[in-house]
Amino acid sequence: MERPSYRYVDHTADIEFIASGRTIESAVNSAILAMADTTADVKAVARSAGKSYTFTVSEKAVTIEDMVWEVLQQILSVADFKDLFVYKASRLKFSDGKKGPYRFSAKLYGKKRNPRFSRMDIKGVSKFDLSVRKPAGRFRISVVVDV
Repeated sequence: MERPSYRYVDHTADIEFIASGRTIESAVNSAILAMADTTADVKAVARSAGKSYTFTVSEKAVTIEDMVWEVLQQILSVADFKDLFVYKASRLKFSDGKKGPYRFSAKLYGKKRNPRFSRMDIKGVSKFDLSVRKPAGRFRISVVVDV
C-alpha cells in the first residue's frame, strides 16, 4: 500500500484535513491516519514500548461519503472505548457498491493512551462538507472532525 498522504487545512472552529491516495483504500487509510494523528503523535505511539492491540472495523453504506463517515466514526468510538491511540491500519478492503451498498473493512492497531503522546480530543466526525472525489486520477477525501 502506498504511503499515507494527508494535509491539514485552515478551518474556523474544528480540524479539517484532506487525505488522498491512488485507490480508495489508500485514501481511506490516509484519512484514518490523519484522524489518528490529530489525537496523538502517531509516529511516537508506533515507536513506543507497550503492547499493541488490534480491532477490526467493518461498515456498509449507500453512498461512499456515508461509508467513509461510518468507518471513521466507528474507529473513533472503538479507540475511545478501548482507551487506545490508533497508529496503523492494514487489510483494507473496499467493495464499490455496484451490487448493493459500499462496504469497507480494515484491521486497526493501537496502544494504550499515554498523555505524553496526546494532542487533542475529537468529539466526532462531521458529515458537513465530507466529500470523496477523484480529480486527476487520485482519490481525495475531505473531512472535518469536531474538537
